[in-house]
Amino acid sequence: DTNVIATNTAVSPDEGSGLARVQDGYDTNNSRFDFIVTTDLTPGGPNPEHDPIVCAPDDGSVTINEALVDPEGSDSEALAEWIEFYNSSADEASIAGWWLATDGEFEDLSLVLPGNALIDATDWLVVGQELASDVDIVVSLTFGNGSGGDGIRLFDCEGKAIDTLVYGDEENEDEIVDDDGEIPVNLPNPGENESVARVEDGVDTNNVTDWKIARRTTPGASNLSEEIIDTGEGPGGCNKKGKDGVPSGCGAGAAPDANGEGGCNTVPLPLGGMEFLAGCIAFRRRRREV
Repeated sequence: DTNVIATNTAVSPDEGSGLARVQDGYDTNNSRFDFIVTTDLTPGGPNPEHDPIVCAPDDGSVTINEALVDPEGSDSEALAEWIEFYNSSADEASIAGWWLATDGEFEDLSLVLPGNALIDATDWLVVGQELASDVDIVVSLTFGNGSGGDGIRLFDCEGKAIDTLVYGDEENEDEIVDDDGEIPVNLPNPGENESVARVEDGVDTNNVTDWKIARRTTPGASNLSEEIIDTGEGPGGCNKKGKDGVPSGCGAGAAPDANGEGGCNTVPLPLGGMEFLAGCIAFRRRRREV
């Protein structure tokens, strides 16, 4: 509208979807904030109302914490991908208008987070496709399954790169770069229905070893209770040798086995930990539609 080359573009809708203003007549001359992708199209009628986006730039408290990139079934049928964000601060954080790039080159807009994307203090927010379980906000979302290497990068509402998750084939043939512009190898490589999760919630050292593969996913809850399969340091995992014969997959409550074969001796959680785990499983989170 101002006769300059547009940079704040709206997300390109998938087949069967369209673009709609968040509210009829709402216009800030920023297409990224003014329009959402939706299948709830209303030609000739009012648009369903959504919360307008108020930009709150990054303050260092929000990170990508876990993602399910390859749910069981074909991508067109499963519709169960999700991504989890963690807020490490003692205050509520808004990630409204923050956006994701998932093309590996991190140039194309894949998702703009809606106006109700708020994360309570030291809490998690899960956004995902319509058939994903335990999501807080339903969105249109597509991730690569890791072939050749894949990446997800989070930008704040001013376009600053905040956090990057690189995963997939260990050799990273597509040379996806991390937050430092480096090309990591020995990536966490999730299988079907396995998530890529931070080893410790919110702890980000910009290293591939920040991540692990979890067979039991925990959307909206701590990663510390997840079963570690591979930390990304090498073949890793319990009963597998890592680099120099040292097991890389032994997590909390586990230690290298006594026979030197690279496995892990695990220690059961104490009763209090089991009770906490049961509470997490029983807790159901409310779903907020975009």
